Amino acid sequence: MAKKHPPSHFPLPDWEEYLDRNHVAAIESFTARQFAVLSWVAAGNSNREIAQILKTGIKTVDLEIGKILKQLEVKGRCEAGVIFTCWRTDNCSK
Repeated sequence: MAKKHPPSHFPLPDWEEYLDRNHVAAIESFTARQFAVLSWVAAGNSNREIAQILKTGIKTVDLEIGKILKQLEVKGRCEAGVIFTCWRTDNCSK
């Protein structure tokens, strides 16, 4: 079955707007744990899965994700994952 693409009248995101100098500075200031948590978030893992992978508690993961979202100044984990993926692949830098 062929992939369906969204109709052209739906606006698509401008991915370049997701990564700016503030995001880069925030990511580069993350602790090793925050970096690991965000890596697993970007890979699509749930908080419970991340806690199991990192052998830590789910509340610790929840707290780290809260800190990450605050430092990146984003509303949710999906946006944080996109920013991290852009940074990691150098695909969205301005």
